[in-house]
Formats: sequence, structure tokens, C-alpha cells
Amino acid sequence: MKKKNVRGIFVKNGKIQVANIIVLILIVGIITVVVSMNVHKKNVARDESIATSLSTSKIEASESAKKAAEAAKKQAFIKKVAPEAQKMRKQYKVFASITIAQAILESDWGTSSLAKDYNNLFGIKGTGARAKDFKTKEQEKDGTWKTVTAKFIVFKDWDEAIMSHSKLLANGNTWNKTQFADVLSAATYEDAAAALVVDGYATDNDYSTKLTDIIKQYNLDQYDK
Repeated sequence: MKKKNVRGIFVKNGKIQVANIIVLILIVGIITVVVSMNVHKKNVARDESIATSLSTSKIEASESAKKAAEAAKKQAFIKKVAPEAQKMRKQYKVFASITIAQAILESDWGTSSLAKDYNNLFGIKGTGARAKDFKTKEQEKDGTWKTVTAKFIVFKDWDEAIMSHSKLLANGNTWNKTQFADVLSAATYEDAAAALVVDGYATDNDYSTKLTDIIKQYNLDQYDK
């Protein structure tokens, strides 16, 4: 088969075949546009991928920074309350790990309104001039929660709150001086946590489990030694 003469396509009988040239130009133009579009799509996809990757990296970096900051705040809280908790351990025989864990749980790491406004880390109730009305949630025997208004003691600082907490466990209350005797006689912090519920310190049915989980997670038993 003979190859068709290209010259014959564009020039015939000495005349330029304008229509054929236009068709060629259109074909070349279409091919150019298609290629350009494909290149553009690839570039857009690449840019989006890079942007997504950068965004993900920024989010991950931000989350890591938040977690690091949160962890630092928690460690700072532990370091702040630990010395007084250890001091009370020697004086009143209350496990320092229990004191610290209760402070964490009751005050949400010192961020609760009671802790911030009244320096009341443990939700200790009371009467008299130093007591203020405050709404709190308490768990009923059937497991339901209700909001109640009660009077809570205002302390001058967290150390005073820790001392008051230890005295409460050691000396009981006005109607039962030995109410928390099981907490003091406990051989382990696990037993002490369980005794807090049995002796009526907390209304939360999961209170002892929450305390022991906190102690284990943050290695708080190191402060009992």
C-alpha cells in the first residue's frame, strides 16, 4: 500500500487545502487542550494531596501539643498536692495516693468551681460562716443522679483543704467519730478506696474503681512510700 503524500493533503494542484489545514489545527488544538487539562488535573490532585498532608500534619502537631500541654498540667497538679498529701500520710495514716486521686477526681484536676473559687478540692461539706451554698450532683441508690444544693467549706488554699480531708477521715464527723476507720486501717490503697464507698464518703457506685484507675495510671502509689 502506498503512503498517502502529505503534500497532497495540504496542497493539491498547486492550491493550499485550507479546510484540511483548519482541521489539522483543530485536532492539534484539541489534543493540546486535553493534554493541558490532564496535566492541570494532575497538578491540582498533587496540590490537594500536599495541602491535605500539610493540614493533617498541622492537626496532628496541634493535637500532640495539646496532649503534651494537658499532660504537663496534670503532672503540675500532682506535684502541687503531693507534698501535703505525703505530710498528712505521716500524720494521719491516710494513703497519699488516695488523697491525690480523690483530689483529682473530685476537683477534675483543680478545674472545678469548688476548687477554683473555694479551694475545696474534695467537695467537703460544712456549716457556719466558712460554708457556701453550691449545686452538685449526687448518685441515688438506684444509680440515678440528681442535682442538689448543699453547703461546702471555703478553704484558704489547697493545703488547708488536704489537711481538712485527712482530719475528716481520721476523726470522722460529729455523729460518728469512727465513720472512716476502715479507710485508715486499710492495708492497701485498693482496700482504702473500697472502704471510702463502704463507709459512706461518696455516693458514686464506681468511686473506688475510678480512684484505683487514677492511682495506677499516674503511678500515685509512689507517694505512699
